[in-house]
Amino acid sequence: MGDLQPKNAVYNTKYTDFPFLTAEMGGGMAIAYHRRPIMYADDSTAAALVKLGSGITGLGYYMYHGGTNPDGLTLSARDAIANPTGRAITIWRRSLTTFRPPWGNFGQFHPSFFTMKALNLFVDEFGSQLAPMAAYFPAQRPTSTQDVSTPRVAARSDGKSAFVFINNYERNYPLDEHKDFQVSLQLPSGTVLVPETPTDIPSGTYTIWP
Repeated sequence: MGDLQPKNAVYNTKYTDFPFLTAEMGGGMAIAYHRRPIMYADDSTAAALVKLGSGITGLGYYMYHGGTNPDGLTLSARDAIANPTGRAITIWRRSLTTFRPPWGNFGQFHPSFFTMKALNLFVDEFGSQLAPMAAYFPAQRPTSTQDVSTPRVAARSDGKSAFVFINNYERNYPLDEHKDFQVSLQLPSGTVLVPETPTDIPSGTYTIWP
């Protein structure tokens, strides 16, 4: 899990008391020369759910609604990574629809719009309650990105109530189904089982339990 650890421990320590947010969760990614990424709707939505469960207080997208830059205001991105010509490439992006946002340039709905809708409705309804809640993680966590059997779960709680975040989706690495799944939350008032009755978590699903 080294690739998921803080790159600068000193920097992170300075900001442990500050809330985190995301700036560029998105519905897709631009295609450019040697990069040919294809993102599926679940890629974006599961990632956003994981970020919420991990403790962020602001869910920012790039882009959520596509658009076209006016003439003279085009965006540029320089890519110095090796390419067939051996030279740096300058990419001019006139249309932000190349990022496959959930809501397209001309009002069209892409697949990620529908998978993100429930998550966005959750944030709209419960965001003010969720934001001050701290994030808590289980003692048993995945040992690596290739660990497909350990449940990926986290909780946000204020000590009186909580939201449990479960992610059983991992692109290219199908995660095991979890039979008779149940989380035990240790709150000051006592132990709470979520859900009350054990249930099955199919592979490829992600959800939130209040």
